[in-house]
Amino acid sequence: MVPAGIVNFPASVPGIGYHEWKAAVTPVMSISHKGQVAGAKVLAASIIDLMSSPELLKKARAEFEIESKKTPYFSLLPADVQPPLDLNRADMEKYRPEMRKFYLDKTVRFQ
Repeated sequence: MVPAGIVNFPASVPGIGYHEWKAAVTPVMSISHKGQVAGAKVLAASIIDLMSSPELLKKARAEFEIESKKTPYFSLLPADVQPPLDLNRADMEKYRPEMRKFYLDKTVRFQ
């Protein structure tokens, strides 16, 4: 279990289904980019707040401890079952050469 949070920001068109072509083209529009930038700023500011305020971090940790006891983690797999790690291996090996051309072959450097 890990702490989690949700940040919603305006980067999509309200009312469209996310398994439709309209949802795929929305993120490339300038209005969506503005919403994405606003969301990124909120995330960055939240991290700065947490890193610069030990009291806030302690408070968040205490809340996590309380909330995680209310809903304990349990595996959806029975204890004697291993996850099916090879489930899609044949398909993945079949398409891997085509996917490889989209791999990033260099280390990303943020400046």
